[in-house]
Amino acid sequence: DPRGFYNYGYAYSTIGLGLVRLLELFGLDGSADNVRLITIVFRTLSFAAYVVVWLLVFLVSRLAWQLSIGLSAIAATGTLLAENAMFYGRTVHPDSLQVAVVAAAILFVALPGSWSVVAAAALAGVAAGTKYAGVFLVPALALVVARIRKATVVIGSSIAFAAGWLVLNMSLLSNLEAFVADLRFEREHVATGHRLAESANPMEWLPVLMNELGPFGSVLVGVGMLAVVVGGLGTRPRRRQTFDRIRGNPALLVSVVFAMTLGGYLLVGVNMRRGRYLLPLLPVLLPAGLAGWAWLARRLTPAQQPWVYALPGVLLVGGFVHAIAGSDVPERWANGEQMALAEWLDDNVPETARILSDCRSYVPPTFARQACVAGLSPTDLQRFKPDVIVVNRMITGRIIWKSPGSEFADQLYVAAPGASPESVANLRRLFKTLLEQSRPRWRVAWESDSLVVLR
Repeated sequence: DPRGFYNYGYAYSTIGLGLVRLLELFGLDGSADNVRLITIVFRTLSFAAYVVVWLLVFLVSRLAWQLSIGLSAIAATGTLLAENAMFYGRTVHPDSLQVAVVAAAILFVALPGSWSVVAAAALAGVAAGTKYAGVFLVPALALVVARIRKATVVIGSSIAFAAGWLVLNMSLLSNLEAFVADLRFEREHVATGHRLAESANPMEWLPVLMNELGPFGSVLVGVGMLAVVVGGLGTRPRRRQTFDRIRGNPALLVSVVFAMTLGGYLLVGVNMRRGRYLLPLLPVLLPAGLAGWAWLARRLTPAQQPWVYALPGVLLVGGFVHAIAGSDVPERWANGEQMALAEWLDDNVPETARILSDCRSYVPPTFARQACVAGLSPTDLQRFKPDVIVVNRMITGRIIWKSPGSEFADQLYVAAPGASPESVANLRRLFKTLLEQSRPRWRVAWESDSLVVLR
């Protein structure tokens, strides 16, 4: 059943499994039971993409934005220091690969020759088949292709985009109905929010972006973008000069149009605000911000310019220290509560038990009869008939969770801001049924601040 399979594209999965099959040729066990090998391969793929992003953003900064070597290096390093960039660079997840392919597509547009645009279209297809932000490269590339005015480039780019998408998503056409249903579901999902109606105020993206960049990165990009607005759009002659520069630089045109279309969609069409959705914009935002610093430097005397060039470097160092200091928080949580959960399950639950858990809860693979859901519901319980239930504050607990200082069995819950009254009432009813009315009655067998095990 392919339902739910296409919520993301699966280029990341195809590449990862292809690498596993390659390792099988060298005698390694690539079966589904060898979870360790599969995890190592996919995390290596994520980290490799994360590292490659540095080189790609550096080259985009040099070729498209015409920044100096120093400012290009700062833009590239700042991209890697974003909170979710660091997290997904070491996680089994397609975000790092998507950012790398988006940056590569922009870079190819900067290369000479009309066929580099065709290659960029192929990479845009791969990006769209990894996660769907790559689709927003299409209008930007269409403007460049239209200016070339060659039928071969138009046809070649169209074929290349489709091939880039489909070659790593080969079952899409045979499951077109499931793909369309999943795409519709995901569009409505992000437009509303995860299991609760989130705020429709687009300005709430600003703190998400600032959290992603960190305090030093926010100053670096914020000051630079303010300089871009003042220096590039402040007067009519400046606006004309800026637009002429963008029109005359295909890679710059693709960068700006891509950022405007994806950014506009996030502002208008996405209320489920997650920092990882902003990652594809960073290969544009960081070079653009550094371009603003370069403009500021040009307004000063040669004796003053080194100070302006030094400030981004100082901010980068501050951002590096801040990012490293905070980077162990997810790891600390994973190695603390998650590992404590895994150890408790190993010690207290037989391997034949049926375990139903919220996703993002670590249930060891030795439990073969397990399933995870994106939020518990009575239907899940009736269908799976679990012996053990794991409730996660990040998933089901996003609607209601035990109040600070209380235990789950006390049933003293705090509702999340923005949670619909219906969702809150349904979840309270479910927990009350489990703890008081079910026969046999469920009891809290183990709990931490963020995880609860019912048995």
